[in-house]
Amino acid sequence: MLFNSAAVGRPVIVKKSYYAGKLGEKLLIDGRTCIDIDGKSPEQIVGEIEHYNEPQAYANMCENVYDNFKACVDFDADFERIKTFLSN
Repeated sequence: MLFNSAAVGRPVIVKKSYYAGKLGEKLLIDGRTCIDIDGKSPEQIVGEIEHYNEPQAYANMCENVYDNFKACVDFDADFERIKTFLSN
């Protein structure tokens, strides 16, 4: 779900700690590409959701998510590595 959301430029509300040390960690930047709820009060979470519900703030975050995805994920390079691996 995380990579699918990032690939289409949609931010997520997530506990970033669940992704610590995993592939998805690089896609999650609190306040830029996601809303990380770890350690936040319900009031803080609601405030952030309300903030990013504003059209311009949401559009900016969507753009950040997609730009970060393109910077972090290169399926063409992955394909070449797998092709080389399989040919050996």
